[in-house]
Parts: sequence; structure tokens; C-alpha cells
Amino acid sequence: MKLILIIFSLFFSACGVSLVVAGTKLVDTTEENKAESYSYCHDFNGCKTGEKKFSSKDVFCAGLRDDAANNYCARELRYEQFKQECPGKTW
Repeated sequence: MKLILIIFSLFFSACGVSLVVAGTKLVDTTEENKAESYSYCHDFNGCKTGEKKFSSKDVFCAGLRDDAANNYCARELRYEQFKQECPGKTW
């Protein structure tokens, strides 16, 4: 687990997303908008997925698996995040 966090911290900086925010569920606390959102941004050896945002966990998990939508970048990082954030789903 610590190794994965170290890897994520090394590669997330290019997208301007903090390690705490990337790949975790964010909840808007305003009364009028309580929608959940999911996001990630990966950079591995200069190959960037770009920042991806999703409105549901199912779409988020599908986004992690989609090589073309992620510019064929950071597959191993996306796979590790998928294993942690999408239990019960198959890659």
C-alpha cells in the first residue's frame, strides 16, 4: 500500500491534482448540490491521461479501464487504482 502511494505521489503532480483528491469520492456539501463525483489524473514517463471526472462510480471504473480515452497512458497506475477503488469489478 505504501509503495502504491509513493508511486501515485510521484506521478500525480503533472495534472495539478493532489493525491488525496485523485481517485477518491468527492461530495459537494452545499444543500442544492449533493452530487458525488469521481476523478483521477495520471502521468507516467510524460504520458498523461489528462484529468478525468465522472458522476458515478460505475462510469469512473469504466474510465480507468478505457485505454483509448486515457491516451494509452499510465495503464499500470490506472490498474492499481481500479483494484483499490472498484472492488468486485473485473478489469
